Amino acid sequence: MLPQLINNPSHLDDNVVSHVSCLLNKGECTYQSLTYGELTLSVTPNNFKALIPLTVTLTTNNPNITRSFVSLDGKDMYMGLNQSELTQSGGKGHWKGVITIPVCTVDAEMAWLFSVTLQGLETERLVFNIKSKH
Repeated sequence: MLPQLINNPSHLDDNVVSHVSCLLNKGECTYQSLTYGELTLSVTPNNFKALIPLTVTLTTNNPNITRSFVSLDGKDMYMGLNQSELTQSGGKGHWKGVITIPVCTVDAEMAWLFSVTLQGLETERLVFNIKSKH
């Protein structure tokens, strides 16, 4: 069952929500989207420390993606709106952006829902579970 925060108001326009079991802290993840085909996502650095900018790279062969962005939502507590748009870089099918994990003042380790939203033919959100430390 997906956590309650996946249905938060910042994601009301999603047509498809896919919970991806790939571990982003182990390296790049390849996912087969029903809408957009094969997608590869990488995040560097992949140790997910708070306040360290994360470079997010999305690669796809599908030209129908017109917009993409990443967001971080606290899995067990609301941590505010944290989104960053990915921009095309290096040609069609290559998207890149930066997002930073905020500090949780309650816990040294924080569980997050790391989402990649794809827009084009329809809106699909890929949700990854990650943990950060500070």
